[in-house]
Amino acid sequence: MSKRSYEQVCALATALDILGDRWSLLIARELLFGARRYSDILRYLPGIGTNLLARRLKELEGAGFIERQKLPPPAGTTVYALTPIGR
Repeated sequence: MSKRSYEQVCALATALDILGDRWSLLIARELLFGARRYSDILRYLPGIGTNLLARRLKELEGAGFIERQKLPPPAGTTVYALTPIGR
């Protein structure tokens, strides 16, 4: 499946290119409440498949909207958070 694009050079069109896919905006909404573990995002978005969530997180990370953060021990888990661009 090819990725659609508005192919315009403006902030809104760029945001829609990234957040316009199904689930991407809802993932960003969940991260507005703070950093979340993968399992938390999955729980808060019933209906999204694990493979689709993983793909959307990679796409959002690649676009600079979110980042993965490794928490220090004792938690030692990975969370996803919005970057300044994503906010």
